Amino acid sequence: CALPISNDSVFTGLTSPEEPAVALFPNPVHESLFIHTNGLHENGTVRIFDVLGKEVMSHEIKSAAGSVDVRALVPGIYRLRFSDSGNGSLLPEKSFVKE
Repeated sequence: CALPISNDSVFTGLTSPEEPAVALFPNPVHESLFIHTNGLHENGTVRIFDVLGKEVMSHEIKSAAGSVDVRALVPGIYRLRFSDSGNGSLLPEKSFVKE
């Protein structure tokens, strides 16, 4: 018994959009946390949360790459959220360690 072959597939020639990404370094960090987005998000707000979910810091980023002074943070694990001020979109959260 042969299965019928269907030609119902449609190829549009469009590629999937690049997944928004953010890189943090160094990790662990002592003084300055460098943040680099993939260029899709150039102006936005970085919000840093402790392990209890409390916002402990907020910082404006004016380009695809920037830094945040984290010397005031106590040692521990933190979550970083980057929101684009242009369209309000969020990049995936990232974790970092403050030593």
